[in-house]
Amino acid sequence: MKKNLRLLSIAIICLLIAIIVAGYYYYQTYPNKTLILYGNVDIRTVNLSFRVNGKIQTLNVDEGDKISTGQILASLDNTPYKIACNAQQVFLLAQKLN
Repeated sequence: MKKNLRLLSIAIICLLIAIIVAGYYYYQTYPNKTLILYGNVDIRTVNLSFRVNGKIQTLNVDEGDKISTGQILASLDNTPYKIACNAQQVFLLAQKLN
């Protein structure tokens, strides 16, 4: 009885060693099958629009920033509109004088 138990223990130990060696061999011989991709993931794209044409003077947020309702994201250069407003004021003043 003791001899059978001893043989069974030796067989189990040999089987465990064989499994460990086979696992190590499998781990060493097969390349890492991890897929690595580089790039950006765009979750949502939002297009900004203004009521008038113009160039952006300031951009207050960067890509990925969290924003809240009512927050100013960008502002336009108002120089062309000031020039147009001044020209209209001059035109109206000139009409008053005539």
